[in-house]
Amino acid sequence: GGGVGGAGGAVGGGTKAALLSPSFSPSSAAADKDEDEDEDGPWPVFGPRIAELVVLHSSLVAAKPKNLLFKEAAGVVVASLTAYEAVLKPSVRPGQTALVVCSAVDARAFMIVQLFRHCVGADGRVMVATQEMAVTDDAGEDEVAAYLGVAPGDVVGCSDLDDRQLEDVVLTASSGHRVDVVFNVAGNAMRDVSWAAAKYGGHVVTLEDGEAESGGGGGSPDGAVVRARGSAGADDLWSIHASPGYRRSVSLHFVYVACRALFAEPHEWDAYGEQLDVLRDLFESRAVRCAPYATFGSLAKSTPEFVKSIVASVHSRRPRVFLV
Repeated sequence: GGGVGGAGGAVGGGTKAALLSPSFSPSSAAADKDEDEDEDGPWPVFGPRIAELVVLHSSLVAAKPKNLLFKEAAGVVVASLTAYEAVLKPSVRPGQTALVVCSAVDARAFMIVQLFRHCVGADGRVMVATQEMAVTDDAGEDEVAAYLGVAPGDVVGCSDLDDRQLEDVVLTASSGHRVDVVFNVAGNAMRDVSWAAAKYGGHVVTLEDGEAESGGGGGSPDGAVVRARGSAGADDLWSIHASPGYRRSVSLHFVYVACRALFAEPHEWDAYGEQLDVLRDLFESRAVRCAPYATFGSLAKSTPEFVKSIVASVHSRRPRVFLV
């Protein structure tokens, strides 16, 4: 009963869902060496890192939600942990409003919407501005809204997001009011633009996709697991967009994509296990739901057709679950 991408083998006599580190063996070390020497080497996912058993610390393991299949649990871990950290950072409160800025509605944006709606309750509101309607081949704003579980008018397609357009979208949709929190899922490219939609005293939470220009430094998303990069006042960045003499106080938070527990510090492990426990309860109570996912067969089938199906799933923005 194992899976890849978030759910994994038998632990302590019971089957669990967990974050999985890449398994280590002499053969995998050799594969890593070859890949370092040859950038065009084999894709690591097809190599010897896929193992039936993986050794990891018990703090990184949480019971699988009872109402999810193994393949569903495998598809939600990374996006759920990333969303959990993003929603946690600005101390979201009931009744608040938010805007999710994304290049496409992927699993991370999906889970941020789910968790934010749960935290703010019926009086809160979340809007989505996306550059690409990629949920289905012919998806429009109404289809994406149904996919996310939000009101049809709360999803806006913006082919070329800039600060003025984004501000206009928010002010039009919210009767002239900016939002309490902006979740920038599009990465650094959209970080500065996101300031335009935040109200005075609000927050901008951006998913880090490379070197951070402020907020305490940067680093590769592969080098950390859901690590907040601190906060910084927005005066300098906001002055790029504001008229002279006007400054807005907005807090900036960086969040890394949850990816490899292997790179986490031991003192951080307990926090990840606790977050998994909270998420499990949310899934079991149906307070949040998992994003649709794409399932693939044996990784041994590294045929052109198999690779083509993976590429197609990347375009669909859905989590990819590999069955072994």
